Amino acid sequence: MSSSKSSVSVLSASKDIDEIRRKHISQERIERRRVYEEKAREILVRSIGALSYRHLDGFLDNIDSDFSEGKESKGRFGSLAGTPNRNRLHECDLEKVNELFSAVFNQEAIDKVDQLLEHLRGVGYGLVSLLLYLKNPDKYNVFLNRVTRGILAVYPEKVSVFDYAEPFSENYMAFNDAVNQMRIKYGLKPQEVDIVLTVAGTKPSQVTVAREKTTQSASIVDRDYLPPVIADIDKLASGDVALDSKYKDPEIALEEKISIAGKMLGFEVERLGQGKGVVPDAIYRAEKDRYVVLVDAKSRMDGYDLGRDYRTVMDYLERTGRAFQNKGFKVYYTIISGSFRGDPKEGIKRIEKLGVAFRMTLLDASALLRLVELKLKDPNLQLDAIENVFYEGGILRADKIEDLVKP
Repeated sequence: MSSSKSSVSVLSASKDIDEIRRKHISQERIERRRVYEEKAREILVRSIGALSYRHLDGFLDNIDSDFSEGKESKGRFGSLAGTPNRNRLHECDLEKVNELFSAVFNQEAIDKVDQLLEHLRGVGYGLVSLLLYLKNPDKYNVFLNRVTRGILAVYPEKVSVFDYAEPFSENYMAFNDAVNQMRIKYGLKPQEVDIVLTVAGTKPSQVTVAREKTTQSASIVDRDYLPPVIADIDKLASGDVALDSKYKDPEIALEEKISIAGKMLGFEVERLGQGKGVVPDAIYRAEKDRYVVLVDAKSRMDGYDLGRDYRTVMDYLERTGRAFQNKGFKVYYTIISGSFRGDPKEGIKRIEKLGVAFRMTLLDASALLRLVELKLKDPNLQLDAIENVFYEGGILRADKIEDLVKP
């Protein structure tokens, strides 16, 4: 990146941060947040290793507390401490929860996070990073999708350096370094960071990777045929911040809509939902044609990069996909996102070489909408023809779909 482009980004960020602090941050808000954090920290220090569900709820109640517009409020970290995540957390084995909390809070065992999260639904990178933050607020920052969008708005040149994805240790530390760079430069207190970055993430930025192709692909879709319930799938999959106020949790909304789209195509759909367990987000099943599609939804503002995610994919293909394969189903694996970046060939090759997924497809979200559109226009379009989409493999955009289902 040239020095002139970097200078423009920094000057813009400086003005934006000053404005955000003036409009959204008061000294009382900072002090109240410190009090809530200390109460949450006390629960961890007193009970970690023997945490009960009651302790977890008390911890989440405190860390979720905020003070804005002159009154106490909830939702500091969005859906992280919301009811759906709490319900999933309550289904977790308490022994494994305590093992994770102890490793992260007491030992700062960042390199063990992905392994410890494998069987803990409702626990993700946000909560893990929150434990690190409470251990040392001057050293660590909270890792959330919306906060990641914010730091990329401040430092757009970091777009290829980290992602909100596996491996945690590599991506989190790169994210954390960038945020600490910003904190030092602008003199931000720990309690200000998530406010500044959440608001910054809603502002226009230079993070436009892969958008041109996505826009062209989306224009092919005849949206007059699409039911409103799924019409914004491509926007959700592209991390469109304009939808943050519409949906309490945009990522969960995306998963729900992708399941609905599968049903519209004629599949039997099992929605497995958000979480860090070794399962896909949904399973599309074509019983008569004896194939299944394991589907993952990825919301990425800057385009999804398969990168090293193939290791996680291989893990749950071995678990979930192998079971279907043993029942005589052909297994396909598909990632749906707003756009894709990087070269996925090596990752796809490794995944297909495992011998579970017959083909892997990176499906542009607008391509899914195009597929639903064609099905609604032609109800006789059957699942055996739709299978051609997943059989094709590789990156698929909307302009290829009709040729595949109507050769």
